Amino acid sequence: MLRVLFLMFLAVLIVVTVVAFNRKWVTFDWANKDDSKTEATVTVDRDKISEDVAAAKKSARQAFTPNAATIRGTVALVNEERLQVRTADLTTVTVRLTPATVVKRADQRINSGDLVVGEEVSIQTGSGSAGEEATSITVLPRP
Repeated sequence: MLRVLFLMFLAVLIVVTVVAFNRKWVTFDWANKDDSKTEATVTVDRDKISEDVAAAKKSARQAFTPNAATIRGTVALVNEERLQVRTADLTTVTVRLTPATVVKRADQRINSGDLVVGEEVSIQTGSGSAGEEATSITVLPRP
């Protein structure tokens, strides 16, 4: 029984190591100091790990959120509870904002109250208990 547990642990360790190197979470650098010494450096990129975890969470949310959609448009109205955007076909779409709604501008998280009328946004939505709600809002860069 212990042998099976050890082999399972070893297999998981190998998989995690392969993924860590493949995703560039961990890197090794080798340098020769002189003829008798070699210096090895191990670097763990925590930012890359965080980015990959956030992307995986976003993908999972979208995969398991019924009626998920992407809306792109210009902010027409924003308050604590809802956001209205005008789309390219001049349709006004209203989505509900929740405490779980993630709002970002230039990869920095901001509050929904920081959105400005006239800004171009991309909204990921899903069906919530009170209708269509925004799961994430990204302010798009100006051309």
